[in-house]
Parts: sequence; C-alpha cells; structure tokens
Amino acid sequence: MSSKYKRKGKAKFVQIWERMCKTEAWRESSLAEKQLYFELKRKFNGLNNGYIAMSCRQAADLLGIGKSTASRCFATLQERGFIVMAKASAFNMKQHDAAEWALTEVKNDRTGALPTHAYKEWKRPAVEKNTVPQQGRHVPPQVRQGGFEAERRVANG
Repeated sequence: MSSKYKRKGKAKFVQIWERMCKTEAWRESSLAEKQLYFELKRKFNGLNNGYIAMSCRQAADLLGIGKSTASRCFATLQERGFIVMAKASAFNMKQHDAAEWALTEVKNDRTGALPTHAYKEWKRPAVEKNTVPQQGRHVPPQVRQGGFEAERRVANG
C-alpha cells in the first residue's frame, strides 16, 4: 500500500455529510440508529467499505443498549438505505464471523459498485388515518333485564 493512503500520526475524524443529514430518512431515525451509523462510519477507513465487521452484540456493547434494540437499529438502517449487509454473520462450531456491512454513501470496496445513496429515496410510509369505516357500523344499545325503571325503583327504595 502506498504511503499516500496511510495517515501517520494524524488525528482521525468522521465525516457526516450535511446533504445526508437533510434527508427525511436521517431526520426520522432515532438517536440509537444515528449513533450506530456513526460507529460503522468510524470503523470505515476509506478502503474497507463492504468489509466493516460489526455484530449486534458488539453494537449493543458500544452503544450501551440491548441486543434486540441493536438488531432493530441495523434493520432500520438497512430499510432506510444507509447500509447494506455485504456478508451475513455465521456462528457454529467452526466459524464465528460477525456480519460485514457496506455504507451506501461511498464506493463499495468489496464489489466495486458506485455509491447508491439509497437513503435519499426513502419516504415515510403513509398511515391511514381512519381504519374503521364510519357508515353501517354502530354498537347496538344493551338492554338490561327490567330496564332502567327497575334500577331507579331499587335505588329510591
């Protein structure tokens, strides 16, 4: 590797583009999801996109959240187009591999694919405001035995 790609003695930084922060997908993301993306981006060194290894357990430890919450954060970041899974995790007697991730805002070093910026197309799903049709639906009044007059007589004694 040539020396122009190595940063000797210089401080590292993480760059989050403003154009990404202005997207609806970023604004709708929770703080844990943004923090997970930041940690994935922190592991990115400019030459390893598609090889960024992080498991749900590692993410949970880094962020101080539960494993199921970390799993939901990975799923949400994938669904909104910020990351893609480059290699699935494997855990058995011989193999203990964490999932490997690729950021969609930079070139994928594993496949050579150009950045997709898939997060730009994400839109919040439309929510139906009224799920129960209004006409033809009503609850019939319940009639008690003896009616309301019987109750008044018992109460007045």
